[in-house]
Amino acid sequence: MILTLVISLTILKPRMLQLNNSKAYKLRDIKKCLKTVFDPELDESIVDLGFVSNIEIKPNSHVSIELKLPTYFYSANFAWIMCYDSKKAIEKLSWVLDVEVELVDHFVMNKVNKGLKNNETFSSIFGANKANDITKLRIKFDKKAYLNRQSLLIQFLRKKNLLDSEIINMTLDNLTIFASKFYDDEFNKNLRRYKTLKEKLIKNKKNINFAFLDLDGSKIHENNLLEYLRTLRRTTGSITANSEMCKILMKERYSAGGQIQ
Repeated sequence: MILTLVISLTILKPRMLQLNNSKAYKLRDIKKCLKTVFDPELDESIVDLGFVSNIEIKPNSHVSIELKLPTYFYSANFAWIMCYDSKKAIEKLSWVLDVEVELVDHFVMNKVNKGLKNNETFSSIFGANKANDITKLRIKFDKKAYLNRQSLLIQFLRKKNLLDSEIINMTLDNLTIFASKFYDDEFNKNLRRYKTLKEKLIKNKKNINFAFLDLDGSKIHENNLLEYLRTLRRTTGSITANSEMCKILMKERYSAGGQIQ
């Protein structure tokens, strides 16, 4: 009997290990997807901000996600965008059949959760007149995020003693090669996000191969780079401070185990 048990466990162990590995890979895939979902105002991943409080992989390829935000009255628009984008991001995984995203501890959680479950649009939940507002909001904060990432990249290059003329004439390919030489995690993170936003926002493709363009798709003039950076800092300076504040609020609001303080 003991021998039979040992043999059974020996047979089951690889199978259990395989199942555990499969779940680990799926969890990794989900987190990778959620890394592409950003708080619109803070331009930071909801994973890095700590907004993803629970991920559960259920039978039949059903995925359940729970999101918590820093305050009860956190912007309803932002809450919807993050929940909606989370669902859409995970739905792209080939093995996922169903996704449930649940917003908790928030004043519009019932509306958002019901809307997501029934595949409703933002306008059907919050009113038709709000549909244009959410589109404009996305564009507004995407532009702000683009300029912020651009500013951070340029400042990094200047600290590496590159001349302004070298920076403004750098192609995106040159910038990618440059990034590979320094292995700076923050720089690479900014570059990945910047590339995504650049492709999304710059409609004028005339100068698209150049790394640094303004929102109209025009090259930045060498003599104006310093003033241009000052303008960017005035436009985007609050992003980092607000991001850090939200992380503090998350920590203050939730203790170990996610209990509200």
